[in-house]
Amino acid sequence: MKKRILILCCLILSSLYAYTQTPYTIRGIVRDNSGAPLSKATVRVWNATDSMQVLSGGGGNFLISGLYDPSFSIRITMNGYKSYYKNFSIPVANKVFSLAPIVLQIEYEELQAIVVRQAKPITIKKDTLEYHAAAYSVREGSMLAELMKKLPGVTVNDSVTVMGKKISKVLLDGKEFFGGDVQAAIRNLPYDIIDKVEILDDYGDQARLTGVRTGEPKKILNIVLKQDKRNGQIGNVTGGRGNKDQYIASLSTEVFKADRKLSLICGISNNNSYGNEYVKFLRPSYADQWAPRWSGTGDGSLSRNDHLFQNKTIQDNYYTDGNIHQEQNNTTQSHKEEDWLNYELLYTPTPNNRLRINSSFNRQWTRQIDQIILVSTELDSGFNKTTQSAIVNQYHTGITNAESKIYFEQSYPHSGQRFSLEGNLQYTLIQQAGDNLTHTQIRSDSAYSNSLQHFRVNNSNTAWDMGATIHYYIPISQGGFLETSYGPHHTLTEDNRNIQQPDSLEKNWQVVDSLSNDYTFQTTIQDWRAGYIRHSDKMDWNLGLIAEPGDLYGKSPGKGINCSYHYFNVFPVGSFSYSFNQARKIGFEYTTNVYPPDLPQLQPVTDLSNPQYPIAGNPQLKPAISRSAALHYDQNNLQPTKYQGFGMGIAYTTTRDLIIPNIVHPHDTSTVVQRTYYVNVNGTYEISLNGRFELPPLLHKHFRISGSGILIEEHGISMADYIQYATHTLSWSQHLTLLYNIPDRVETNFSVGYGHSLTRYALANNSSVTASTLSWRLESHLYLFRNWILTAIGAQNFCSGISPALSPNPIYLDATLQRSFLKKNQLLCSLVGSNILNSNTGVGQSVTPNTVTQSRANLVGRTVLFNVQWNFERFRKRL
Repeated sequence: MKKRILILCCLILSSLYAYTQTPYTIRGIVRDNSGAPLSKATVRVWNATDSMQVLSGGGGNFLISGLYDPSFSIRITMNGYKSYYKNFSIPVANKVFSLAPIVLQIEYEELQAIVVRQAKPITIKKDTLEYHAAAYSVREGSMLAELMKKLPGVTVNDSVTVMGKKISKVLLDGKEFFGGDVQAAIRNLPYDIIDKVEILDDYGDQARLTGVRTGEPKKILNIVLKQDKRNGQIGNVTGGRGNKDQYIASLSTEVFKADRKLSLICGISNNNSYGNEYVKFLRPSYADQWAPRWSGTGDGSLSRNDHLFQNKTIQDNYYTDGNIHQEQNNTTQSHKEEDWLNYELLYTPTPNNRLRINSSFNRQWTRQIDQIILVSTELDSGFNKTTQSAIVNQYHTGITNAESKIYFEQSYPHSGQRFSLEGNLQYTLIQQAGDNLTHTQIRSDSAYSNSLQHFRVNNSNTAWDMGATIHYYIPISQGGFLETSYGPHHTLTEDNRNIQQPDSLEKNWQVVDSLSNDYTFQTTIQDWRAGYIRHSDKMDWNLGLIAEPGDLYGKSPGKGINCSYHYFNVFPVGSFSYSFNQARKIGFEYTTNVYPPDLPQLQPVTDLSNPQYPIAGNPQLKPAISRSAALHYDQNNLQPTKYQGFGMGIAYTTTRDLIIPNIVHPHDTSTVVQRTYYVNVNGTYEISLNGRFELPPLLHKHFRISGSGILIEEHGISMADYIQYATHTLSWSQHLTLLYNIPDRVETNFSVGYGHSLTRYALANNSSVTASTLSWRLESHLYLFRNWILTAIGAQNFCSGISPALSPNPIYLDATLQRSFLKKNQLLCSLVGSNILNSNTGVGQSVTPNTVTQSRANLVGRTVLFNVQWNFERFRKRL
C-alpha cells in the first residue's frame, strides 16, 4: 500500500512539473525542387513522450506547438515525393524553433494506376508513362517490337511514335544503349525479359534543374528488364543465301550483369535491291554503374561499304521566257569506311550536383568514281543551246571529327538558387583529292564547239567550333526564378584550295592561280540573356530578352581579299504551357534564330568542283534572322487497352535577309550550264497548320484508324538571271493509317499518303506549277497454323509534274514465309522474295517553284533469299 501511494505521488509531481513548463513551438516550410511550396504535406513530430501530426498549409508552412522535450524527430511525407526524416535538438533558451526550408525530392510514385487481370497495364507518373509487359499477350519467341505494337497509343513503323510524338532515343535500365538506336533495341531484345516499357518526357537540363517545363519534350524510350533477367546473355545468329550473289550473315548478343551491360551487333551482307552493295559492320555498346555516384555509357561502330549504283535523272528548269531540259545518266562506284566512338560519363556526388561529360570521335574515308552522261537543252526567246557532256570524276575524301561536351549543375537548397555551365569543343578536318575530266560538245544557233576540260583538285578544310553557356537562376517568387545567362560562341575555318590543269602539251600539271586560294573565316557570337521562368501546378512560363552581338571576318592573304562586318540584334523569346488536366495541354513558343552565312556562301573564289555548275560566294552577305511563333494543343485519352487522341497546331515564320541562290544561265557557247551566286532578300514568310488524330478502336477493338496532315502557305522569293520574282506556294499533305489486328491470326497495316502543291511565280504570263504525289503501302502478317507466318509488303507511288494527271510508278512487292522450331520458337527459317513483280526501276519525283526533277534508279531484279536465325538466351538466378 505504501509503494502504491509513493508511485502516485511521483506521477502527480511529474505532471505538475510538466504543466508548469512552457512548451516548445516548431515552425517550418515545405518546398519542392523548384522552390514551389507544397501544401497538404504530412508533418509528424515525435519524441520519447509526445507525438504530433499536422498538414502543411497553402504556402507550405506548418506550425507545431506542445512539445516539452527539446529533442525530437521529424518526418514529412507526401504522395509523389521522397520521405524526409531528421533528428533535431532545440537550444533550451529558444521556445520558438524555426527550421530551414525543407525540400522534398521527387519520387515517381504512381499517380494513377489501372489494374486489369491482376496486372497493371499502364501506370501514369509525372513525366513518365509505364506499360507493364506482363499485362499484354505476345506470341512466344517475339521480340520487343511485337510487344510495342500492342501498346495503346504506340505505333511501330520505320519509326516508333507515342501519342503522335516520335521516340528520339532508347535507354536500357536508365542508361543509353545500342547507341540510342530505337530500331536496334526493339528488334534485338526478346519481349519475355522485359518488365516495363517506359516513355519519358525529357524537357532538358533546365527543366530538371528548375522544375519549369515548357516547349515540346523529347520522347525517350526506357526499357526496364525483369529482376531475374539482369544476369545472363541473349542474342541471335542469322545466315542466308540467295540468287544473284546475295547473302546475309549477322550476330547480335547482349550480356547483362546487374548495372553492367554489353552488346555486340555485327554482320556482312549484299542484299540491296538498288545495285550491288557489300556491307560489313561491327557495333559494340557498353553501360555500367560502378558506384552510386559514377556511371557511364559508350558505343562505337566499324563499317565498310562497297557500292555500285546506276540511275537516270530528268530535270526541267523554268525561268523567265524559257526553260532548260536536262537528262543525266549516272553510274557511281564507291568504297566507304566509317568508324565512330561515343562515350558519356556521369558523376552525381549529391542530389544537388551533377557533372556530365560527352566525347565523340568520327572518321570517314571515301573513294568514289562517278561516270555521268549529260544532255542539256536550253530554249528561250532569243537563244537555243544543246550541250552533250561525258564526265568522269574520281574523288578521295577523308573526314575526321572530334567533339567534347561538358555540363555541370549545382543547386543550393537553403537559398533556392541554381547554377549550370555547359561547354563544347569540336574539331573537323575535311581533305579531298579529285580528278575531273569533262568532254563537252555544244551546238547553239550559229556555232559548234568541242572542248576537253581536265582539273585536279586538292582541298583541305579545317574547322574549330567552341562555345559555352552559363546560366544562373535566382528565386524571386514561389516557383519563379530570375534567369541570367551568357553564351560566347566562336568558329574558325581554314580552307586551302589547290586546282591544277595540264599544260598545253598535257605533260606537266600547273596550278591555276585564279582558282586556287587559302582562305580563313571566323565568327564570334555572344548571347546575353535575362528572363523570368516560373512553374506552378498547371502553368509553366519562360520569358526572356536576348542581346546578340556578332562579328564575322574572312581573309585571303594570297589574293589580298578581306571581308568583315559586325551585327547586333536584340530580340525577345518566350514560351508557356498550360495543363487543363492530365490529358489536355496547350503550349506556345516564340523563338528568334540568327543564321550567319557559311564559308562556301562567302568565299569569293569560285568553286569548280563541277566545272559545268560553278559556284561563287558573296563576301557582303548579311546573316539571316528568322522569327517564329507556334501554338499547339494536344488531347490524349489513354486506357489499358485503347487510346484515342488528337492534336493541332499553327505556326508562323518570317525571315529577314534570307540567303538565296541566284541561278544564272549563260546565253553563250561556253561549257557552263548554270552559275550560282548568293544574295540577301526580304519579304518571305510561312504559315502552317498541322493536325493529327487517332480514333478509338472499332470492331471489338481490332480496327484502328489514325491520320495526320499539314497545310502550308509560303511566300518566298526566287532569283534567276539576276531577276527577283515572288513565289506563292500552297501545299498540303495528309497521311492515313488503317490497322487491323486479330492476335495470332492476322495483322494488317495499310497506309496511304497524298500531297499536293500549287506554286505561282512572276513569269510574264503569271503561270503556275502544280505537283501531286500519292503513295500507298500495305504490310500484312498471316499466322498460319501454329508455327507459320506469311508476310507480304507492297508499295506504290504516283506523281505528277507539269501534267496534272497522276502517273503510276511500278509496284514493289516483297513476301516472306517463316517457320519456327524448337522451344520458345528459338529457330526461325525464312524464305524471302524481293521485287517479286520484277520492276526494273524505282521512280521518284520532286518539285520546287521552278524545277521538276524525276529520278529512276535501276533495281537488281527479282531475288530470293533463304535464311536461318537461331535465338539463344541463358540466365543465372544470382547476380
